[in-house]
Amino acid sequence: MQAIYAPLQAMGRTKTFGGIPGEVQPYGFGSVDAVGSMYTVMNPAQSVQQIKLPLLSQVRQPLTSGRILFRDAGFLPVLNGNEIKLGPGQLAVVGFGSYADARQDLGVQEDVRIPVDVAPIPASFHPAGHNTIEATVQPPTKGDFRIVMRQIGKDGHALGSWPGGPPNGKSVGKVFILSAQQNSKEVPIEIQYDKLIWSGLSWAVGEIRHHDLAPTMPVTIRCSSQEKDSVALECGVFSITY
Repeated sequence: MQAIYAPLQAMGRTKTFGGIPGEVQPYGFGSVDAVGSMYTVMNPAQSVQQIKLPLLSQVRQPLTSGRILFRDAGFLPVLNGNEIKLGPGQLAVVGFGSYADARQDLGVQEDVRIPVDVAPIPASFHPAGHNTIEATVQPPTKGDFRIVMRQIGKDGHALGSWPGGPPNGKSVGKVFILSAQQNSKEVPIEIQYDKLIWSGLSWAVGEIRHHDLAPTMPVTIRCSSQEKDSVALECGVFSITY
């Protein structure tokens, strides 16, 4: 990776593009020099997105005959000219010009799997205590079950919680808590965000495997934040297929 980017850092220019990650808008950065360009692009949405890669240089190099150099596993991105279709939560690196050579390939991130299909499940969340909301929904008839929570500040923007970095801080999983019950029994939720993180987080994501759910019984989902001050929480649930 460094061998590819070194000439771009030395002789080219790099610009960011897209929206604000906390507002769930596609974003990324691109680097361009005299022989080509490279883009790293991220889709933070819980849906497939068609993302346009902007021109970065006054040279106006056409973005044609590009190549996907790196991607997360699962959903297969589609590159068409200067537009790329990415799965929910997927990251990819695209090269153009000399950077589209197969020798620049960076492979696939096999330990990050992107669903090939995501569908929202209707859910009406209501307050259930301090900084806590919950909803009762029917489980998906097929696939797994994903829960996504966002914490919003008084200004309407994403608000991160920082319980302290390593070595003496608390993990984010002690602050953002997702739980699920079916027939008055706890349902296991797989999470990846329970880590000591220097910058904190404003979101939490968990998944329930299909085999852990009874197919016809409603599930009660509870999302909460341990922030002392009052915060707004948004929560959505989705059926996902890998």
